[in-house]
Amino acid sequence: SFMRYASWIGGDRDGNPNVTAAVTAHALAEYRDTAIGWYLAQMQRLVTVLSASSNVIDLPTSFKPVLQTALDKSRQADGINARNPDEPLRQFASALLARLEA
Repeated sequence: SFMRYASWIGGDRDGNPNVTAAVTAHALAEYRDTAIGWYLAQMQRLVTVLSASSNVIDLPTSFKPVLQTALDKSRQADGINARNPDEPLRQFASALLARLEA
C-alpha cells in the first residue's frame, strides 16, 4: 500500500484511556493535511520549473489525451491554457495542482 498508519501518535489505544476514537481521528486528519501540504508544495514547484514549450520539445501523442483529461478534471482548463499556452508540461502540472487545491 502507498501509506499505512504506523504511528503511536493518536493510535496508542491499547489501554490508554486518553486516546479515544476522536483523538485518533484528529491525528489522522493532521497526517492527511501534512501529506497534502507536501504534495501541494511539490506541485507548486513543478508549475514554476516545467516551462518547456511544445515548439521545442516533442511529447508522445499519447500524452495529449492524458493532458486533456487532467485539464477537464481540473475545471480550470481555459485559465490554464490561457496562462500557459504551448507549455503542455506546465499545463499538466497546473491541472494536477488545481485538483489538489480543490
